Amino acid sequence: MNGGLRAQSVSGRRCVALAEAIAQQFWKSAGASDASGTFSKSNTAAMKEQGLYASCVPEAHGGGGIDRVFDKTLLSVALGRGCPSTALAANMHFDVSWLMGDLLRRRPDDVQAPMVAGLLVGIGNGDLAVCGSFSERGTDLLHPQTQAEKVEGGWCLNGRKMFATGSPGADLIGTSVRIRSAGEAPGLAIALVPPGAPGLRIEETWDALGMRASGSHDLVFDDCIVPDAMVRRLGNWGSWNEDLLRFETISTLGLTGVFLGIAESAQQILVDQLRASKPSATGRRAIDRYSIQSGVGSNEMALSTARALLARACSQFDERVLLGEDVALEGLHALMAEAQAAKTVVNRLAIEILDRALGLSGGVGYLARHPLSRLYRDVRAGPFMQPYSPNEAFEYVGKVALELEPTVDR
Repeated sequence: MNGGLRAQSVSGRRCVALAEAIAQQFWKSAGASDASGTFSKSNTAAMKEQGLYASCVPEAHGGGGIDRVFDKTLLSVALGRGCPSTALAANMHFDVSWLMGDLLRRRPDDVQAPMVAGLLVGIGNGDLAVCGSFSERGTDLLHPQTQAEKVEGGWCLNGRKMFATGSPGADLIGTSVRIRSAGEAPGLAIALVPPGAPGLRIEETWDALGMRASGSHDLVFDDCIVPDAMVRRLGNWGSWNEDLLRFETISTLGLTGVFLGIAESAQQILVDQLRASKPSATGRRAIDRYSIQSGVGSNEMALSTARALLARACSQFDERVLLGEDVALEGLHALMAEAQAAKTVVNRLAIEILDRALGLSGGVGYLARHPLSRLYRDVRAGPFMQPYSPNEAFEYVGKVALELEPTVDR
């Protein structure tokens, strides 16, 4: 789309171009998937087969080599234009694969580096699609209630997760757990679990206003055993740590990209419709009317603002964390505050763009079969994306600016 953001690296431009081409394929079936509320496993298969899911895998492990968060985020923007539900699931996969590559870049001697490298090769070969499951009812990301008890050779997981987007098409599920072992304080950890593991089941609970094809079902762990090598302790339960904060920041930026993509798609649909409109009974075309021109212009300005904010937040992360020196927890909170500011404003603007597009469509966009109707429902999901709701985001950003402990009152 003219005026859209451009990837900043050769690998990024190559992978984003692939995402744009695949998104055009997904657009054709997005309406049917939404109407049936069915996760499109064929979309996941296509991204694996065509190499898109390997975009954030280092080239040394058979991937596309994207190492900038800016370029990773543009994958979500591109897919968001095609099938937003698929884009949500893909974003989590890109997050996990990017962080695996980042771990090898930062800590090549890490004890789990060989296992991570093996997983990256599997993703690079098109064998693995990864989904993340972190949300639970009645708690937040820092306080998972899903328990992991130490047993011989591994950990035993018990608990329930919600919003496990993409789980029907996943080959590996990353989930947050509270780990407990004798003589130690409770810890926060990530466990990697294959969907067919004994004691894990997917309950198909997803039935929502929008993002109906995202497969954001519940996961139930019932004495599910996970080997030691597939569990990584991040820090203390209930506290931010650098690895988790890095993950949540890049995930926030990617998710924000999905909703920018939705807004860009809606604007293009509107412009195409208006340009193709025929003269009315008075002989005037819709695009000859000032009110129409003004509305389209307002959407263009909103898109420019949204792109600038998202680009700024991504560039700051890359400059300070990836291209510069590694930063401590305080600096990561500053970057997360920028990401939350971008998320809040971009989501608001995207909703305004869809609302304006419905009005400018002359009512046809309100029909259930029209893509603007579907995109309007999808875009409303933006403010609910973790880790902070809109009200919580203001509190978090304010506390970071005031140099207070950045914990949100819940």
